[in-house]
Amino acid sequence: MARGKLVLQGVIELISPAIIGSGREDYTDIDVLFDGNGKPFIPATSLVGVLRHFIEKNANFDDKNALKRLWGFTPDKKIPDKEKEKQSDLCCSDLPCIESDPKIAVRDGIKINIKNGVVESGKKYDYQVVGRGTRFKLYLEVNLTDSNREFSRRMVATIRDVLERGRVQIGSKTNSGLGKMKLTNAHVCEFDFKEKGDVFRWLRRDFSAPNPFTEQQFEIQPKMFSINAIFTLKNSFISRSYSADPKSPDAVSIKSGDSYVMPGTSLKGAIRSRAERILNTLEKPPDILHNLFGHVDEGKDTSEETKEGTPITPNLLNFPIIGKGKKVKIKGKISIAESLLPDYKSELQTRIKIDRFTGGTIESALFETMPLFSGIDDTKHFCVNITIRDYKDHEAGLLLLVLKDLWTGDLAVGGEKGIGRGVLKGQKATISWNTRTITLDENISGTSNNIKEELQRFVNALVNYEKGVCPHA
Repeated sequence: MARGKLVLQGVIELISPAIIGSGREDYTDIDVLFDGNGKPFIPATSLVGVLRHFIEKNANFDDKNALKRLWGFTPDKKIPDKEKEKQSDLCCSDLPCIESDPKIAVRDGIKINIKNGVVESGKKYDYQVVGRGTRFKLYLEVNLTDSNREFSRRMVATIRDVLERGRVQIGSKTNSGLGKMKLTNAHVCEFDFKEKGDVFRWLRRDFSAPNPFTEQQFEIQPKMFSINAIFTLKNSFISRSYSADPKSPDAVSIKSGDSYVMPGTSLKGAIRSRAERILNTLEKPPDILHNLFGHVDEGKDTSEETKEGTPITPNLLNFPIIGKGKKVKIKGKISIAESLLPDYKSELQTRIKIDRFTGGTIESALFETMPLFSGIDDTKHFCVNITIRDYKDHEAGLLLLVLKDLWTGDLAVGGEKGIGRGVLKGQKATISWNTRTITLDENISGTSNNIKEELQRFVNALVNYEKGVCPHA
């Protein structure tokens, strides 16, 4: 029986665009979910789901049963025993949009053929995103009982801290930097039903007097390997966005709000392609790439003994053994944030297509693009953030090798790379894992020997990796 209530309220603000899909394809391949007023909203199931997964995976708890009771649980089999199931003590409302005119944008996606580096035929798609800066109203309450009071107070403090620090993401394509959010204007109201005044305030839904809530949150210790690198643009960049307006250029650079961005999808695609090339050069198995970036198995038979309907079971390499016709997905562990670009200038360029045999212009093959140019000012910087969750040493080593190629301009990002666009130049990088943090300057050849040895340890783990041997973290 509830002896009181804890109510957490505030504003959730998107710090990167989000795909909050409706499951419909009326306008694009993935449409945004709208409420009855025609505004996007965040379903409570989506928010609570990501919170529960993150906290259960990364927080330290002495009482696992208290955590289970807070979120609620159901029995594996339906048996008439109330102790075998329990309703959640936590209740969250859907998060309505509080913007008068929320911005919905359409982005395009493509699939690149790894072997030849061009777009695969018929593999272009588009999707709607809710714009960066869109705000939603958060209302979350927890029932307080005599047995869960202390634990629930600490859990509300933990949820508030996780949201305020932007440690969870919402929606689809979170590994490509979408769905980042943070909590602002947070306040907690506590109602003790032993006090008549609190009972009246609760019945009136009076949240005008928040408590000075200073409860200590649970410790969060995610195992992560992260790189925060600062780059400059050597020449030009474009990540194409297409307009339906016939008077507009054929392709312009993608914007998020009023700022140009380097999408996480573009960065992730380039990094994945180079990582695969490195693994092929080192003759390493593809399971490294699949576990790091994710993988979809289309359902080919992996064993003569398996049959359709056989349950999926993991093997030593974390690959599912499946029956015929099954499709299995492995979610990647790497997350690459969307990078806000400085005020680069966009310029209209007209391009043509040349007939290779005659050397003349092909008719109707004229098109216009508006790439971004760095100009003569090389002080305009932008940040690239890459994170591996639950990393292994060999995975960190692979990422460091890709970072080196980005740093030295050997790996270009975005479109029109064949004419020199998307080349970056590294300026500074902060690399963190566990409790260790090191910094690299522009001249990485001048890095101290001690730091080189620490980073080389990760690369050696990749070189020495063998299929079927579980490497140490």
